Amino acid sequence: MGTILDLLKDYLEGRKDVAFAFLFGSAARGKLRKEGDIDIAVYFWPEKDIEWEAFDKRYKGESSIALDLERLLKKEVDLVVLNRARAVLADEIVRKGKPIIIKDRGIFMNFLCIVSDEAEYVRNWFETYYRERRIASNR
Repeated sequence: MGTILDLLKDYLEGRKDVAFAFLFGSAARGKLRKEGDIDIAVYFWPEKDIEWEAFDKRYKGESSIALDLERLLKKEVDLVVLNRARAVLADEIVRKGKPIIIKDRGIFMNFLCIVSDEAEYVRNWFETYYRERRIASNR
């Protein structure tokens, strides 16, 4: 049996609906516990432009991917759809996770730029908000 990354790559390469995918969490860090789940993020080919935070969007293949991966890996899988993920989470996954497949570098780079920019904006907003609250509470 191959490594988790090899098994994932072989499976996801054959999926025509997935543009790129990442392994993240404890499995990506090499610290997978026997009872732990495996965190996998997939980005489905967008219909038009880059999709991010498309909260209401459902993709035909997402249920079958999760089930197939659980059977393949013989472990529980936590599947994150990057098209739907909040920017901060998506940014963490693509920056700290391990790429499984990237079928189109252009789409990946556009997605990375958009979510990184949005994640930085959100982080700065929260930092400013809490700093101002702390200053106000010390008055």
